[in-house]
Amino acid sequence: MQVAACLRCPNVARNRCKYNYFRYLRTIGLSTRSRVVLAKSIVDSRLSAVKIIKCKTQVEKNRVWQTNDLVRIWRSLLSPALQSLQRAFCHAGRLYMFSEFIAGGELSSLHEKFRRFPNHVARFYAAEVAQALGSLHEQDIVYRNMHPDNIMLSSQGHVKLVGFGFAKVLRDTDSTRTICGCHDYLAPEVLISEGTTMASDWWSWGVLIYFMLAGTNPFHEAALDKHGNVIEPLLYQNILRCEVNFPHWLGDQAASLIRALLVRDPASRLGGKTGRDALPLIMAHPWFSDVLWETLRDTKAPYIPPADDTDKNGGSLNKYDESDDEQENEDDER
Repeated sequence: MQVAACLRCPNVARNRCKYNYFRYLRTIGLSTRSRVVLAKSIVDSRLSAVKIIKCKTQVEKNRVWQTNDLVRIWRSLLSPALQSLQRAFCHAGRLYMFSEFIAGGELSSLHEKFRRFPNHVARFYAAEVAQALGSLHEQDIVYRNMHPDNIMLSSQGHVKLVGFGFAKVLRDTDSTRTICGCHDYLAPEVLISEGTTMASDWWSWGVLIYFMLAGTNPFHEAALDKHGNVIEPLLYQNILRCEVNFPHWLGDQAASLIRALLVRDPASRLGGKTGRDALPLIMAHPWFSDVLWETLRDTKAPYIPPADDTDKNGGSLNKYDESDDEQENEDDER
């Protein structure tokens, strides 16, 4: 059996979506598992972000089922706040997964410019990310990959959550014990292998709110070396034991919400042990009293990405090595 055939499943197209229907412009992301390339359709000139995975590597490292799960979950996503998978097919020993190209850049890049967001800006992004997580949870999917790099902005400035390589379907009271995701955002129960549930996603979301408002991770205190790099054992110790300090500029309402989320016992966390009931409680929290949830995505975003040549050819994106081998860089599968 050919290696490429091992990755074929009902979610992977076999004949209609051909490799030569697209021009592959350049690499826009690298990881140890994949390369992401900007591609342009020769039919309608639409841009796509193409995640390319070597089938042979997936077979050798026993990741075939993980890759098939990724395609199945990614294609099932329904919310406009989630990056959509357009098509997937195998060609020359590689799996090509075409997703919508999101031209506005990463939330982390915007945050780096401002260092910390004003309350109303952080609230807007937090609300849209909450809607994205809620949509995943409604489909019984736990995200497990919260990080500002995985929050993209559309050309209109609205949130698009990306990076579903760690997403997993959980039914009812199920949990998963695999430790994965960005270490800065891991919930305590994940670190001690007590099981990841939707409640773990809400912990990570609480860390994100703190980061947007305070400009730093709440658990980095005394966990950085002299060069500013995270010392992981100290980070984990902080996540499991240390109290969070709240700068005065966060405000009482934001601090109240974050405190309700960063509770080490998932059963006492906002939304309960499974986290499935969290979104209505979050929407009703006083910090979101000015948010019109039903029309949130029709609201003008606080920041509109500048119109430049990104929309045409990805010209403002980061440059990457175009050699064939994947690099030891982190991306949406951190």
